[in-house]
Amino acid sequence: MAYAAVTSSALCTNSWNNIYAAMNTISDPDSRHTKWIYSAHPDKEHMEKTDYPLIVVNPVNPSMDALTMGSSDLKQVTLPVSIEVYAKSADELDTVCDLVYSKMVSVESTLSGYKMDCMRLTGSIYSIFTPSGTEWKIHVRNTDFEFRFQHSGS
Repeated sequence: MAYAAVTSSALCTNSWNNIYAAMNTISDPDSRHTKWIYSAHPDKEHMEKTDYPLIVVNPVNPSMDALTMGSSDLKQVTLPVSIEVYAKSADELDTVCDLVYSKMVSVESTLSGYKMDCMRLTGSIYSIFTPSGTEWKIHVRNTDFEFRFQHSGS
């Protein structure tokens, strides 16, 4: 999947595709040679411990502000995206989250070239759960990134 410029007519599509393209270049630390990066949590009735770790790139949730300095028709769109990492242990979670953060930092200038500017890590949330019918735990971290897109027009 190639990177594409974010435009007002391809705001959600191209910004999400760009993040997914970046994540898709991260190597699976377990070398399973199977899909491990998703657009939503896999819709499987029973997840196995070997299905983890996995990364989920959630949809972009844009919001818009009119900029009051300069041109009155200049708009700034905030593009927040949450990337979830699911892992079998806290150590594995930290390792994969480090890979995600490192990848985002390494592609920051590339994304800026495609109109996704001012990348920020705005927060993260950690949780843990036991899948139904199992005795093992899954560790989860939602890491929130934010970008800015500016355009003129109404």
